[in-house]
Amino acid sequence: MQPKPMGGDRHSQRMETHAPEILELIEATPDLTLAEIAAHMASRHGLRVAVSTVWRLLERHA
Repeated sequence: MQPKPMGGDRHSQRMETHAPEILELIEATPDLTLAEIAAHMASRHGLRVAVSTVWRLLERHA
């Protein structure tokens, strides 16, 4: 039996599926904060994410 890989990002895919929606939100409201995006994801999709997770998503999409 092989050990599983350690470390790495295992949760980004949850947010990545919502990337188009998040990028549209930012385009419509450029001064939206990371906390507001995280709150939107929680209220709209029941997806609780940290502000740092939102930051990493935006960093990947420049």
